[in-house]
Amino acid sequence: VIVEMIDSFDCSNRKHSPLLDDCKSLLSRFTQTRVVHVLREANKCANFLARRGCTMREDFVIFDAPPSVDLVNFLV
Repeated sequence: VIVEMIDSFDCSNRKHSPLLDDCKSLLSRFTQTRVVHVLREANKCANFLARRGCTMREDFVIFDAPPSVDLVNFLV
C-alpha cells in the first residue's frame, strides 16, 4: 500500500500526507529511483533494525559495532 501511495500523485490520505510528501521530496533529489515492496522475511536485517529502533529512547544513534549478535547473523 505504501509503495502505491508513493507512486501515486493523489495525496488524499491526510494522515500520511506529510510523511509521503517528505518521502517524495527526498526521492526527487535522485536522478533515478525505484520504490518496491520487499517482504519482511526477505529483509530480516532491516526489519530487525526497525524493531530495535522502535524500542530505543534516543532519537539518533550511531553504532561503533553491530548492536547485537542477532544482527550479525542476518549479515552473514
